[in-house]
Amino acid sequence: MSRVKLSPSLLQKCVKSASKEDQVFRDITSRTLIPSNLQAKAVIVSKSKGIVCGLPVAKTAFHTVDKGLKCIAKVKEGNPVLPGDVLMTVSGKARSLL
Repeated sequence: MSRVKLSPSLLQKCVKSASKEDQVFRDITSRTLIPSNLQAKAVIVSKSKGIVCGLPVAKTAFHTVDKGLKCIAKVKEGNPVLPGDVLMTVSGKARSLL
């Protein structure tokens, strides 16, 4: 299986463009209801059998929102997974995760 390396700058540009379109930095509900210092942890879980693809993109997306988020991949790109397998955990400010 061949793997393609994405240019970090191109990846960052794509994620920023998508974030801008989704207006992730204007989440009035989170800013109003979630305390700024509240910490949380998200767990990204496989919904079905498949092959892991896109963890670096997910990490870039999370870091675009908040560079302080801690992203830990639990599996490697290209590995097979089953339903319920944990792919990544992300921890940090709850507002950033939402």
